[in-house]
Amino acid sequence: MRAMRVLCTMIVLLLSLLPSLHGDSRINSHFKDGSSKTMEGLIRAGNLVSKMIFGPEKGRSVPKNIELFVASLPRTGTASMEVALEILGYNALHGAEIAPHSQFVEEFYQGDKTVDDLFDYIAGQGFDVGGMDLMGHFFRWAADKQHVKVVLPVRSAESWAKSWQMIEPGLDVLFGRPFSFSSRVRQLEPFVRDCMNVSGVSNSDKSLESLKSVYQKYVEEVKTTIPSDRLLVFDLRDGWEPLCKFLGKPIPDQPFPHIHESKTIRTSMQILNVIANTWPVLVALPPLLIVWCCTRGSRRRKSQGSKVD
Repeated sequence: MRAMRVLCTMIVLLLSLLPSLHGDSRINSHFKDGSSKTMEGLIRAGNLVSKMIFGPEKGRSVPKNIELFVASLPRTGTASMEVALEILGYNALHGAEIAPHSQFVEEFYQGDKTVDDLFDYIAGQGFDVGGMDLMGHFFRWAADKQHVKVVLPVRSAESWAKSWQMIEPGLDVLFGRPFSFSSRVRQLEPFVRDCMNVSGVSNSDKSLESLKSVYQKYVEEVKTTIPSDRLLVFDLRDGWEPLCKFLGKPIPDQPFPHIHESKTIRTSMQILNVIANTWPVLVALPPLLIVWCCTRGSRRRKSQGSKVD
């Protein structure tokens, strides 16, 4: 078991080096045009696994209040939304950023904490935006908070369904070996899978039509739950104007961010698959290498001894 953890840590360390390598012009020269997405995928995989296994991030501990809730499912433009909100001065909790807080998440899913406790904790960690990606289905919490505005990012049901079909198999990989040797990963698995169950995604038969129905039902449920005066149904293609008007923010002097992640995510999943399929070989290599070196050294010493004789 200890060897597995060491292996997993070594893999993460290697992947974690990729962001710094990406800043090297000698490395960048080999990753141009479409290939840059491949490097982004490598970096994303490294960052994801690092957050899932290593300790909490620093520098985000100034307590805030949750002012905004993004009632989004995964694959609804949440990466673009996160960047846009950061430009507007918000600090959003998005996706894998929940990973360093796995201990609290585990306590929540064991019934030791309430939903109010969960969002109080998130605010205490310096985030003022709730929901976003994995926690979007907690929008019912926001319905009772008169001071919290809610944004519902939307896209076509068909494009969302196709996007979900692309990433859904990655969950089983991420929560399988060798990543599951990390206690943090084991703590987070019930959280992530429950998020999918509550939204109805995991209960779908994964066909395109079924997933489209799940998405449409989710959107309608948010619309009927959140008071209309506190809800913005937001198509990211509409840009800054409706979002800034809703939030009472000036329109930034820069284009609205549109982050196209499909190829990046696909590469990330391929990297995680490679790790998942090759880790037994990687475990076996060090002892085999030691045996080979010892055997070779022994033969060399015997050879040298026979020459002396």
